[in-house]
Amino acid sequence: MDFSSRIISLEGDLRTLITRWDRFFGGDLRMPPVREKEILGRRLRKLTETSSSAHSGDRFRLSQLQHRFMSYSMNWERLLREREEGVRRFVPGQKTGGRTPVAARPGTTSGNDELPMSVDLGDGEDLFDRWCVVKGEVGQEIKIGRQAFENQIDRQRLEIEKKMGSRVAFDVSVVDGKVKLTARRTGRKNHKE
Repeated sequence: MDFSSRIISLEGDLRTLITRWDRFFGGDLRMPPVREKEILGRRLRKLTETSSSAHSGDRFRLSQLQHRFMSYSMNWERLLREREEGVRRFVPGQKTGGRTPVAARPGTTSGNDELPMSVDLGDGEDLFDRWCVVKGEVGQEIKIGRQAFENQIDRQRLEIEKKMGSRVAFDVSVVDGKVKLTARRTGRKNHKE
């Protein structure tokens, strides 16, 4: 199997792993898929060791995949820790994005106060993933699929770029406990006129 095919395989395995973790936090699985996460991590490290002879595009895709894996891993570990400490209440049958945050002890926060105000994102393919993670962090339900989200972003990008006269990228922000997408200039002129 060539390098590019191995990356495609790992991307599919990461999507499967994300689904398994969502099922665990949703109450469908009794045990967290920790072993599967460790196996995928080892496979990513092994592929990274052989990436020196790969094309730069493939190395970039691998780097993005590693970043997504690490972001999800850190989020899963935090959610497991919060579940064990009783910081969040997980309702069986609810998706991870729809869980209800509750304070563990008097005088503690629900976890929302510690969120970054803005997560800087380019126009990469993981804008939807980051948006979902941040919505899950604040306990908001995800009511839109990836394709509909991307179509909506593309329409908004075209409208905003037309008004601003330059290219824009989107940030995920938390404002008053609500997740918002905000556009910012990238500094490049829009030549699509």
